[in-house]
Amino acid sequence: MCVINTHLKNHLIDYNMPEFLEKFKIYKKEVIMKNTQRWQDWIILIGGIWLFISPWLLSFGYANYSWDAFIMGILLIIFSLFALGNKRIWEEWVTLIIGAWIFISPWVLGFAGGGNEWNFFIVGAVVFILSIWDLSLYNNANRHQSIPVT
Repeated sequence: MCVINTHLKNHLIDYNMPEFLEKFKIYKKEVIMKNTQRWQDWIILIGGIWLFISPWLLSFGYANYSWDAFIMGILLIIFSLFALGNKRIWEEWVTLIIGAWIFISPWVLGFAGGGNEWNFFIVGAVVFILSIWDLSLYNNANRHQSIPVT
């Protein structure tokens, strides 16, 4: 028992403590990001699946703007799956931009007023809000994990 404690003590003395604290800080941030944002990514994934199949379910698959639902739905599915696997901050920025585009696309593409725009408004707003939520959690995790390195 004494030999193990002496070995551990010598190892800790030799180890570069600031480097250890920095690695711990990064690891802790990654764990917090993985644990706190899973449900948002699942909802974004469901929104992407819904957006992709909605032209058929809401009977606007023949319309010129249905390609917007297909492409944005696929992008949401891809980026939410990436985020579920290994979350990165840039993925949240991409989903934020996609959510904003989905929300404004009825006006930009000229199909606002036809009734189907509510599908885009709701999905876009949900994705945008959840992406902002994810980004704020990421920023809070960075702010609260400041470990003084001396």
